[in-house]
Amino acid sequence: MPDPLLTILLISINLLPIGIYLCALGLLHAAGRPVVMTGVRDFLLLAFAVSGLVINGPLGLLLHSRLMPGFVAHTHWFALPVYVVLVAALAPRSLEKLVAYNCSESTLASALRAILDRAGVRYQELPGSWVLPDRGLVLELDGFPALANTTLVFRGAPDRALYQRIARELPELIRASRTGWSFLGFIMAAAGGMIVALPIWTLARNPAVLANIVKQVVQ
Repeated sequence: MPDPLLTILLISINLLPIGIYLCALGLLHAAGRPVVMTGVRDFLLLAFAVSGLVINGPLGLLLHSRLMPGFVAHTHWFALPVYVVLVAALAPRSLEKLVAYNCSESTLASALRAILDRAGVRYQELPGSWVLPDRGLVLELDGFPALANTTLVFRGAPDRALYQRIARELPELIRASRTGWSFLGFIMAAAGGMIVALPIWTLARNPAVLANIVKQVVQ
């Protein structure tokens, strides 16, 4: 039978990326300072957060099943490059997005309106969206009030010049706005900290577990 302590440590290591993600995201929300991030960067951070669960979960079960060739089923690290390929294939879907943390829809809408007016872009404003007929483009806002996050989505003909201008000017325009301290952010940070501390606590109780893990990986 496997060592229960070893099993707990392996589970903790699989959860370590999501613990780091929750801790960083929770502290960001707890501070309440607006931060703008590209959609690709936001997607890659989320992909890192769930990497341990996906690689050793669904992908691990699939790649180590009897349906796979022997050299795949008996290779511990084969799921990692497969996951990297999946992430690289899905990342372009986030190229036309900007994510604003700790920023309400109304604040982002005011900032976006100022940028479009400054750029001399003709637009028609609708509830939650802007139609840019001269550029064949629609800008949509998608808010997540629980965490005060707002996503700006570009739909239509790609316009990298406008995207880069908005990404460059938006942080400056929303910098003065703050959402205040977030209790949910503190909870997320505390949960992430507990997940990160669990493998350290497990190793401190029994350092021999680390040697067993190294031995299993080598074998």
